[in-house]
Amino acid sequence: MFQREADALFMWTAPPPAWNQTIQGTDAANIQTAVMHVLNGSTNVPVRWGFTLLDGQYVLQSFFKIGAENIGYIHHKNPNVFDRDEFRTRFSIDKSGDFFTLTINELTERENATFQCKILLQDGSEWAYKIRIEVTVPPQITRISSDSIVNKGDEVTLNCRADGHPVPNVTWTRLSDNSSVTFPLTITGNQDEGAYRCTADNGVGRPASRDCIISLPKPPEIIKPRKDTWNITEGESAFIKCHAHGNPSPQYVWMNAAGRVVTTDKDLRLHKVNDSHGGKYTCTATNSIGSASFTIFVRIASTSSRKPAISSPTTRVRPENEARTTSSDNSAWIIMGAAVGGALVLLIIVALVVWWMRRDTTIIKEEIEDDHCVHEGAGHQNIPHYAVVTKPQNGKKRRRPGEVLYADLENFSRQEMPTVNTSQNPLPPVKKPTPYVKTDYAEIAHFMKVEPNGMQASDANSCKGWDEDRETIM
Repeated sequence: MFQREADALFMWTAPPPAWNQTIQGTDAANIQTAVMHVLNGSTNVPVRWGFTLLDGQYVLQSFFKIGAENIGYIHHKNPNVFDRDEFRTRFSIDKSGDFFTLTINELTERENATFQCKILLQDGSEWAYKIRIEVTVPPQITRISSDSIVNKGDEVTLNCRADGHPVPNVTWTRLSDNSSVTFPLTITGNQDEGAYRCTADNGVGRPASRDCIISLPKPPEIIKPRKDTWNITEGESAFIKCHAHGNPSPQYVWMNAAGRVVTTDKDLRLHKVNDSHGGKYTCTATNSIGSASFTIFVRIASTSSRKPAISSPTTRVRPENEARTTSSDNSAWIIMGAAVGGALVLLIIVALVVWWMRRDTTIIKEEIEDDHCVHEGAGHQNIPHYAVVTKPQNGKKRRRPGEVLYADLENFSRQEMPTVNTSQNPLPPVKKPTPYVKTDYAEIAHFMKVEPNGMQASDANSCKGWDEDRETIM
């Protein structure tokens, strides 16, 4: 804890540690300097000086500097920042109690400097304290060695350069075994191949890292296809892969049987083949260490002798170097088959729709007839073949027994039915009224069928006949 001393003339309390300035003035030998580390890009960074006045001391004025340039001053609590070098945009100053504060609005590398607060007391004495701002910058790797191919026994030195503040510490790690590496490194064999990581760290933010690769040279090694003969149908197109491993990466060339270069691409492409495309083709992969090759034979099959393919129930994985073919004939057959299949499906759909509509119509008609038959039959069961009808008194014509073959249709529209008495006499011939549509009577036998025993026959068409004739009469 800060204690006053008898010979102290001015006491500074912030930034820590607190100290007593015994010799007035701004001589660097008599002024202490504190250090602040602030991340680059920080905003509203306070730089604060604290003090304690002795009895009889009071502050008349205070001044602020960056390096040798005056930023501004505070006189009797009135701050003033000078209008130069964008000071009014970059800084603000203030006094609060026993503290003077200079605020940096946005910290950049321009503020990587020493700031000074000088206090002028009423007796004319001057006292000062400095704060050095160190702008910290996270590490960033700006350069690293490129990937390299080395031989066994070579000495290798990898370079890595990083920027940042404070200056970053750079280390190397071999990723294959996560071991630290120093350079130069002697290459002893395959165990020295692989990725090497440069890491730069200065304690600010996250460490930065980048990798480079060290490898030994290898001659090309071709991945050969599973077969060396391809049967390609005339008119089809095909391509055959040639793939090889090697260091450096190999270059490819395809040559035909005549020794002419067909292509320098990795893949051999044959478009719409004919007899001239048949024969041997050789792929050669070459790098600075050596070369490797393989030969395939292409056989062209005539379309006239082409047999239909048999589909397999299992999925076959195509080898990497196997030729892939496409046929225009196959495409034509596929399109034709799709068209015929679509037409058949459309025809079936139309037939089903027509059948369904007719079925619905028939069902509805039958339901209507059945419903009508049931309704009419409920009121006309057990009607005899011939009967004597005793008509109510309001009738105009009296009927004699044995004569009645007609029923007054007016009574059928009422809720009460005429009285009907069964007779055992045979049915006499009766002349039908004319015209049929205007008569008030209808022949009962015309509407019903009666069994010899006098009971009504259960004919399916009886209800239909009843309905049709009744409509005609009415």
